[in-house]
Amino acid sequence: MKTILVLTDFSESARNAADAAIIIAEAIKADIILLNAFVIATMMVTTEPMPWPLEYYKILEQDSIDQLKLEQDRLVEQTLKKDSADHKINISTMSRGGSLSDGLAYALKHEDIIMVTMGGRHNKGSELLFGSDIMDVINNANRPVFINSVIKLSSSAKNVVFATDLSHEDVNGLNYVISLSKYFGFHIHVCHVAENAPESTTSHHSNHISEFENKIDRSKLSCLSFNELKGNHIKDELTKYSNAIDADILILTHKKHSFFWRMVHETPATDLVKIHKQPLLILPCSNDPAFFQSFLPLHSFIPDASNYSSANTD
Repeated sequence: MKTILVLTDFSESARNAADAAIIIAEAIKADIILLNAFVIATMMVTTEPMPWPLEYYKILEQDSIDQLKLEQDRLVEQTLKKDSADHKINISTMSRGGSLSDGLAYALKHEDIIMVTMGGRHNKGSELLFGSDIMDVINNANRPVFINSVIKLSSSAKNVVFATDLSHEDVNGLNYVISLSKYFGFHIHVCHVAENAPESTTSHHSNHISEFENKIDRSKLSCLSFNELKGNHIKDELTKYSNAIDADILILTHKKHSFFWRMVHETPATDLVKIHKQPLLILPCSNDPAFFQSFLPLHSFIPDASNYSSANTD
């Protein structure tokens, strides 16, 4: 069964991410696994290094299991309140001693994971999901990663912003988002941020945008608009636009020198989610048009790249 993996440290932002997973799982008929990775040490730091006592490990493990059960019960209660009986979401738990990366790798190997959700950065100094952990997940998941922090995902999400550098890989990512819109009915605002440039480059830029638009079979989705944003700071322009349209989700593709990569390098990674209070959906990068197919139900529509031009000339 297709499954959404929820990484949790039981913080408020992680609970927001779990709530979002319920909304997404209900829409695309998926199950949920709650994963908590509790940190363990092999040695105690003392004047003379000593092995980490086994009873300490057992205490940490039991605490993780107990907290997961509480979160599982909370989410099950949410599903019982929903009117739809179309799909009963199965919610299971997974407690793993070790690093978050190790826990993620184990889940990806043994389960049919189609999306990872996690909380964004929060203020408690001892909690798990900080910027470095967020980047580890994004770099290693090779799945769409949904990051929820301050603003919770609404089940009636109406506006999403898809940031693009007009690359071929973004066509594949956008087609995935088009397929998601089949379940949620949101409007996709495709945004390209162009740095302020000399007038002579404007026409070349417009041609680039037109070429990108022509690769999308827009006949499959009427609620798609393209927007050219001007400015020298990507995060600022995307923030202003997202706030102006009251966006529910900001979507970016993770590839070197992409919008996401440049945003991370303009701003410390630990502050990434604070820049955009809306949830973030970070997509993996692929040149293969069929790459995202395994992350959606089999009846979802993803346009065939080879048919774009013919579809647009009909």
